Amino acid sequence: MTPATNIKERLFNLKDLPTIPDTHQKILKLIENINYSVDEVGRFIEMDQVLSTKVLKLVNSPFYGLYSNVASIKRAIVLLGANLVKGLVLSTSLFDMADESLPGLWDHSYCCSTVSGFLARKLNLITIEEIMTGALLHDLGKVLVRKQLPEEAKEIDLAVGANSIPMIEAEKIELLRAVSQSELGIWISLL
Repeated sequence: MTPATNIKERLFNLKDLPTIPDTHQKILKLIENINYSVDEVGRFIEMDQVLSTKVLKLVNSPFYGLYSNVASIKRAIVLLGANLVKGLVLSTSLFDMADESLPGLWDHSYCCSTVSGFLARKLNLITIEEIMTGALLHDLGKVLVRKQLPEEAKEIDLAVGANSIPMIEAEKIELLRAVSQSELGIWISLL
């Protein structure tokens, strides 16, 4: 077995990842129904302070250019759309577990999502919501490496700090050029 194959097998052994909280699972299940109730989804989101804050932060971002702030979770759900709300639920669940080892990951992902949405709108793309969701979740590979490959994650951090190289370069070196965190995010989305 090659080192790259070993790393891939360890990455896809996802049994160690924590489960998504019950409230988040209920929200995701509700939104799967095309005729979901905004009121019901809103009630579940309101039960989670962190998720509520993230929903309101995104809807009130400059990207949406609203004339007044949105304070209602239900209105925010309508403005954001089902796919972006699902992305927020997933990212909140998964990024929270990496918060200590990757400080600022959520803020970075939020900014990427907002900028991607702005660019998609400027380019008149029709899949703005999907583009924003993809940008929001683009760093899931970093979370997976931290959880599934803790020894390699430490080496990556050491290489970044000691050699002042970008994280993606340290990942390529440490993971034997097998996969990058961006590719990991793509793999996760295919599971």
